[in-house]
Amino acid sequence: MSHPVGQRWLVDAYAGLLLFTTNDSYFPGTSVRAQSPMGTLQAHLSYTITPRMWAAFDATYYAGGQTTVNLIHNDDRMNNSRIGGTLALPLGKRQSIKFAVSTGAVIRFGANFTTFSVGWQTGWVPRPKPPR
Repeated sequence: MSHPVGQRWLVDAYAGLLLFTTNDSYFPGTSVRAQSPMGTLQAHLSYTITPRMWAAFDATYYAGGQTTVNLIHNDDRMNNSRIGGTLALPLGKRQSIKFAVSTGAVIRFGANFTTFSVGWQTGWVPRPKPPR
């Protein structure tokens, strides 16, 4: 779901569900590991600086995903959130480079880590010319 707010702001929200299959040969090869579904919610608040140049604040929440090994429940249910930011800069008429960073905000279980990424994007469909 996306909703523009004024000329330069955009609010996005997404929901997802991760489903896992059973591993019948889990370490050391004779154990059975299963994992419950994990739900995700994601939100972004973006600001358009110029056409194709934008910055965003990002937040994600994960819940669920408890595992069992040989029908014994582990205390590893996710209830974590992450925050981050993204900056996209245009390179020519159809290309841009995107920088992003995210880190754990509240980590109940699992690794608390920070990621940095750089991505290159290109557009293949010509943009329509604005009316005069």
